[in-house]
Amino acid sequence: MNHLLERLKELVQDNFYTRGFKKNLHYNLYPEDILKETPKEFFKGVFRVFLLFLGTYVVFNLLVSLTNAAYLLEYGDRMKELYDQGKVSFTLYLMNSFPNSIFMLAVLFLIFQFYFASFSYLALWVLGEEGRSYRRILGIAFSTSLYVLLAFYPILILFNVTPNSFKKDPFSMVLFLSLNGIFFFGAIILESVFYVRMCRRVFGQNLGRALITWFLPFFSFATFIISNL
Repeated sequence: MNHLLERLKELVQDNFYTRGFKKNLHYNLYPEDILKETPKEFFKGVFRVFLLFLGTYVVFNLLVSLTNAAYLLEYGDRMKELYDQGKVSFTLYLMNSFPNSIFMLAVLFLIFQFYFASFSYLALWVLGEEGRSYRRILGIAFSTSLYVLLAFYPILILFNVTPNSFKKDPFSMVLFLSLNGIFFFGAIILESVFYVRMCRRVFGQNLGRALITWFLPFFSFATFIISNL
């Protein structure tokens, strides 16, 4: 029995997930080590870790959603009726139907990293950074966004285990949203800090230039959303 417990302890401490997370965290804490690898090697390493956790999230989301499958399927049927009537777009239908919404979220989150890295690379180009590399900035985007992805796990659990009656009470609803906000915005802050830190070390930027490199994608995205409201 003790041998089995020790074996389980070893598996918990050393597996694909822990090794991937530790490797990713090492890049965040010691960005200068990124320069010891080729841009391709760095990108492939962090991209694999990202896909590992993203794929796991999709499976985890599907399993957790099964506890509320009846409601999700009923809601999806209503959205299908609205789509057939031409009242909602196909994209909106996919975003609100199970299990399409789960896969769409994963795909959009993946695409967003390419968008973010592309605008950051544009900032590097405009600022005239000689050591700029698209693969490295793309790797930085995937590496730092892992924390936002990890925040989706507790948020998903909260949304599925919290009773509907709890959400209807104003005070409880504020508490519910606050807990979700702590996870999400905490992850955003952590992502931003590491993103700026990695840009400074990898591309030799000062704080101001690194902030511009990080901020341009956010500014462009916010401008696009506001202009289409």
